[in-house]
Amino acid sequence: MTLSLRIYCGCLLACSAAAHAETLTVDFDHASESNLTRTLEPKPGDEITATVTNTCPGHFLYASTVLKKTQKPEPPSPPGGPHMAMRPIPATCGVPGAKNSLLKGGYCQFESQKVEFIHTGDNAGYIIELRKKEEAPAKVLGLTKEDYEAAIDEISQAATCDVPAGVAKKAKKLDETKYLISARASPWAIGMSGGVSISNVVDPRFAIINDPASTATPPGTIVIHDKRADDNQAVGFAGYLHVHHERFKIGSVPLAVTLGLGIDDQSAINTMVGLSAAAGDLAYITFGWNWRSVDRLPAGQELGMAPISDNVLGGLPKRTDSGWFLGVSFKFMSPGEGFFKGKVVPKVEKEEEEEGAAQ
Repeated sequence: MTLSLRIYCGCLLACSAAAHAETLTVDFDHASESNLTRTLEPKPGDEITATVTNTCPGHFLYASTVLKKTQKPEPPSPPGGPHMAMRPIPATCGVPGAKNSLLKGGYCQFESQKVEFIHTGDNAGYIIELRKKEEAPAKVLGLTKEDYEAAIDEISQAATCDVPAGVAKKAKKLDETKYLISARASPWAIGMSGGVSISNVVDPRFAIINDPASTATPPGTIVIHDKRADDNQAVGFAGYLHVHHERFKIGSVPLAVTLGLGIDDQSAINTMVGLSAAAGDLAYITFGWNWRSVDRLPAGQELGMAPISDNVLGGLPKRTDSGWFLGVSFKFMSPGEGFFKGKVVPKVEKEEEEEGAAQ
């Protein structure tokens, strides 16, 4: 019983952890003027990782805004906006001169930048705004790694440090822009809980007694079902998986279709299907049908008949029986949405704050 209970509890906790927070990913292409909006269906506690590809982190800041459900997000406008003044950079010949020429012309090598959020239930979406840094050139032109390295080789080998016209044709203009991640709540939800179960499916108790009709000395024996020795109910521990829909309720009480797996005081595994009512934000009350393996007589042995062997009641085989069950369970402990509030600042801003403090 102890070993089975430990194995069962370990599996239950592992399933609980797997069913909680997930990581959702979304990509935005800075060099493209399309697909500025994405729609996800995150759950509270999920991590949202947005990756801005084909961008130049050296020239842009990646500011973020969390939209609450009371706010109506406006669709992002196409890239464009005011530009910052260009800071002149002296150029020299060779590889350093080539890099300075590219930098002076506003060229940069494409990279990727990640912005991360922790979703809470009262957030309707997230905005990622790309703003030019104060020292960024007025015109930012992005190049792939291959084109950027080829441009350095070509410029460094030329007599002057001028950027060839062919480089400009390969570059993509990068403007200030905004991206919107819309968080749409799914009407479906899954809950997990653990608690106790009470069922009327119990093992029958068999006994061998003297046959009242026997006239032999000593009297013969028969096998009976001793119902007075039967347990009234079986009590055990159980874990439950609850499937909710936002329209599935009675009044203000949410209902759920429930699947349960339990183990009782006889180390028997119980499989349960039922209907649950959520008792506030902490517990569930579940009623339904339970399937369980119970003892049976060996083949060839009948009730009221003489034992077919001396050890006929030892190591009884099993059969599946079913009956009602009642479950009372509590939701698995969670830090709650309040735990995540204040933790939606993306990592890139945290890094900039740390760098500013260090300076």
